Amino acid sequence: MRWMVVLSLAVFFGCAFQAISPKALAAQHKASECPGSPTGARAKFRHTTSRIVARLGSPRHRGIDLIAVEGDENQTVAGKLAYSKTDKDLEDEDVEVFACVNAEWRSIATTRTDDDGRFDIALTGAARLPVGMHDLYAHVPGDGSGVRFIAYIAASSDSVIVSDIDGTITASETAVIRGMLGSDIGHQPGAPDVLAASGRSSCM
Repeated sequence: MRWMVVLSLAVFFGCAFQAISPKALAAQHKASECPGSPTGARAKFRHTTSRIVARLGSPRHRGIDLIAVEGDENQTVAGKLAYSKTDKDLEDEDVEVFACVNAEWRSIATTRTDDDGRFDIALTGAARLPVGMHDLYAHVPGDGSGVRFIAYIAASSDSVIVSDIDGTITASETAVIRGMLGSDIGHQPGAPDVLAASGRSSCM
């Protein structure tokens, strides 16, 4: 998705519910948004089977949105490369990952997919992304295809709770829509107690 919804799930603990609207989030995101897609290097696929796989149908690549906190030792960027409606994996092939920093695309690493078409890169030290929201892009040199996804690096002073909104903890799968409209998202029975017992609950 080209946008993320960050929910202040303090409603679980009896606090006021607050959601960041798509409009407000877009305004925050604009500073780290890069136009178009980065121009990555092109190269032949390593395997003949990969060329065949890439011709089976359209790319179905996906990246896993990164959520991290300033000061984390590692920031792991990951995703999966595949093609066609059968979701055929792109195995043992190179992938170059870019990040949008200061409104410019920057190549952060090149790695190789595994037998399931998956890749992951651990950013450490100076290679870590700065605080803020950043576009990410995974580029396949073999055919020039790619996928865009998101990284959100929270400041160490921020209080952030990350939760699913598909009905596991929330009362329904449409909770995100209710939140955008300013309604109480509700929760599954016992969810507040479980979160409170984790020792990570807080109200701001």
